[in-house]
Amino acid sequence: MRTITYDVQVPTATVTLPVNFMNSSQSTIEGTAEDAPAGIAFVEIAISSDSTGNPGAWWDGADFTANLGDPGTYRSTNTYTLGSPDSWTYNRPALTQGVEYLVVLRTTDKAGNVRTQTIGEGITFVYDETGPTATIVDPNEDYEKSLPILSGGSSDPTTSITNVEVAISTGIAAPYTAQVWNGSSWQAGPSLVWINATAENPPFNTNNENWFLDHSTPTWINDVVYKIHVRAKDAADNTGTVNTSTFTFDDTPATAGVVIPAGDSAHRALTLVTGTMSDFPNPTPTIVQIALRNPAHNFWNGSDFVGYHSVNSWLPATQVFDSTWTFTNLPSTWDDRTIYRLYARAIDAAGNPVQDPPVWATAGRPFTIDYSSPTSSVDSLSTTATSYINVSLTVVSGTADEEAGG
Repeated sequence: MRTITYDVQVPTATVTLPVNFMNSSQSTIEGTAEDAPAGIAFVEIAISSDSTGNPGAWWDGADFTANLGDPGTYRSTNTYTLGSPDSWTYNRPALTQGVEYLVVLRTTDKAGNVRTQTIGEGITFVYDETGPTATIVDPNEDYEKSLPILSGGSSDPTTSITNVEVAISTGIAAPYTAQVWNGSSWQAGPSLVWINATAENPPFNTNNENWFLDHSTPTWINDVVYKIHVRAKDAADNTGTVNTSTFTFDDTPATAGVVIPAGDSAHRALTLVTGTMSDFPNPTPTIVQIALRNPAHNFWNGSDFVGYHSVNSWLPATQVFDSTWTFTNLPSTWDDRTIYRLYARAIDAAGNPVQDPPVWATAGRPFTIDYSSPTSSVDSLSTTATSYINVSLTVVSGTADEEAGG
């Protein structure tokens, strides 16, 4: 006795991979198929380099130049596995970066029923083998005094950005990965721990996305070197090259002092003052500023003594060396028998702000300008032009006066 099953139902097949995008690591197109009661005999796949399915762009086993239906344009799958549903794979040909492809299927069941997808039923995907780029905007200096937020940008010319990840590391020497930050504490490196950043305009879904990280960051420690790593992922599941930025955290202002004039010294005039500065262990500051104050509480602005100005009262040093500075932009005319005060400050590479002295009258280096000669007189002898005496002199007395300076 022989049993025959009548089957007029057409089989079905679908593409499950890729979905919208495909990258270079995905070497196969995958899908499923099902048919009852006969079951699937085989699945064939056709690929076009024109997403609209125009003639002359279909793969025939050698090139994307054939018309759909030409010999070799419907190609058998490389694997077929029975299941619920069945599954299949096809080893794709070499694809071109940025091109949008079209895939249609032709499925035949064991009863001879054939189901051929129309162009409109096919799926399209963009081939993207190029990873996205990620950049770091902040930190952007060799020395940072404050870093509440890490930030940057990301871009992908072909697909959209789907995520940006950040890693933080430190160490006493390059490559500064001896310790890595895991989001809550430091752990032994060098394997990085990646933390998801936030899109500036959530979610990540466009070709250009700015990102920031203001959570899960460590407490930055003065004079420690840190390294920020960032990478982006795109819709084709490509992970871009890691970009890095290394900086030293420095939240301690530099110091500066005056050497000449010495404290409480007296001078007929001054044409040069000198001093020192330091920001150890960081590089020597390159910006030194000088302020000069007179007893009337006015400050030298390079041409006159005027009221204090937070910018104009601080004048740049004339020369800045490795650890010393000089300043020559001084008054050409000084007030006689007057006590002045000289102040110096340095701005370090991190730009740490320097504060004005809390009490100007006691800060800085005091010195006196005194160019008047002292006066003296003899009181114990006659005031006539010439005096004659015939006894021994044991004491001669008189007076001397210097109003200021000594």
